[in-house]
Amino acid sequence: MGRRVLIFIVLMMLASTECGSDDSGDGKADAGSSAKGPIVLVDGDGGLRVVDAGGGDARPIEAPTLDSQGRGVTLDAPGLAFFETEDGGLLLLDASSGTAQVIGNLSEHNGSLFKPLELGGGRRFTVFGEEFKIQGLVVDIEARSTRPVTDFISPEELDDSSGVGEVRISPGERHLLVDGYQTQRLVSLSDGLAAAGAGRSIPGGGSAFSADGTAIFADESVPKPGSEDELVSLVRRFPVDGGAEEVVSGAEDIFVGVVGDSALLLDGERRAFLARAAGDRREVDLGLAEEDSVGLSQAMTGQRRLVAITSGDETKRRWMFVDGQQGTVQPLDELDDLVQGEIIGRRFVLLVEPSLGPGHKGGKGSLAVLDIGTGKVRRATFDAGDREILNEPQLSPDGARVGITVRKGDDYFTALVPFSDEQPTELDGSLHAWSPESSALVVARIRSNAPHMFLVGVGGGDGKDLGEAIRALWPPV
Repeated sequence: MGRRVLIFIVLMMLASTECGSDDSGDGKADAGSSAKGPIVLVDGDGGLRVVDAGGGDARPIEAPTLDSQGRGVTLDAPGLAFFETEDGGLLLLDASSGTAQVIGNLSEHNGSLFKPLELGGGRRFTVFGEEFKIQGLVVDIEARSTRPVTDFISPEELDDSSGVGEVRISPGERHLLVDGYQTQRLVSLSDGLAAAGAGRSIPGGGSAFSADGTAIFADESVPKPGSEDELVSLVRRFPVDGGAEEVVSGAEDIFVGVVGDSALLLDGERRAFLARAAGDRREVDLGLAEEDSVGLSQAMTGQRRLVAITSGDETKRRWMFVDGQQGTVQPLDELDDLVQGEIIGRRFVLLVEPSLGPGHKGGKGSLAVLDIGTGKVRRATFDAGDREILNEPQLSPDGARVGITVRKGDDYFTALVPFSDEQPTELDGSLHAWSPESSALVVARIRSNAPHMFLVGVGGGDGKDLGEAIRALWPPV
């Protein structure tokens, strides 16, 4: 098998793509002169190096060899990136200082770097595990230390021997909730991860923190009064720092989740209510049909949360903001029938038509960006023509444009679609990373039969060749 074929397979496996052109392109004027911060590059042999966007030579990083795919993850913590080593270690790289250290072992605790499960964390703490499983590592980012999730709840405590459950970190990152659905632990992180004890046992499961992080709402199945066989849902509010619990649900309520500092409940007639304490029951009009389902997005700010109402046949979707304090609904008709994509900086949400997903050839459709704070929606359209869409659209950190990598034959391009009256821009190569201030990108191109990373401004051009690499990450600054 030729080297070019091997490169093609590696780049496709990593969702990193090559460009058909092979000129040297080392121009600097169009390389995003305002771009700042360190860019992390992963070599094909599993090595790491860091180059500053403002100029200077690349600095090799002394670290164990990474796994074969070289995947990395950045969070909200400035300058930091996480990688998995070839023997399953969790490697924390401080790109600003150019230092790296192994702080735990993912493979020993069935962890995965593919998706951080912080659900509320990302600055002080995070969790690398497997979705819907009680396993993996809890990470203290400040202390550069880890502990296995099973330190806080053992498999013997779980009703399901497979260890099904979820792990959440509270807003403000003061508490960890290990939720086994019927058994759960609430652990204080106020004194750091190392000092965290076994925590407080909370009955029930399917729990969620209030927006201010001062309470959790837990759902427990209990026998229906007067019946030995039928179960009903009992939703209770537990203050995280102790104090009396309160039942907030009615006899036939179903717990949907938390909106702001209130539980969202559906009664037997599918009417929606908000409740933050015993005796508090405020009806909120979601316009539900009999077969509609209610989904809560992770996009929220203060008391407001993004909610999706999906029809029973899943052909229609309505979006709205629900305010947990005021009990009001703000319809977002401009988002209807779009599918939620990534959430950027806890400020913007990208939503797209399904036809713009990976693998669609000739994909054509609408995209929208929602400002979580203001509720403002901006739309754009994209037509891939006769080209195939290769990866999920990637929103710039400032929410101004989205990058979409497409392929036609052996040629790969990144389309930059603005949410404004500006004209779209097309760059050679596949998108790997946006700069933190959104003025530049890192794209992959083939040079001398090898994958290289290029720093390119949003206006296009040749950009600056950063050297041979199979991946690039750009941590926040």
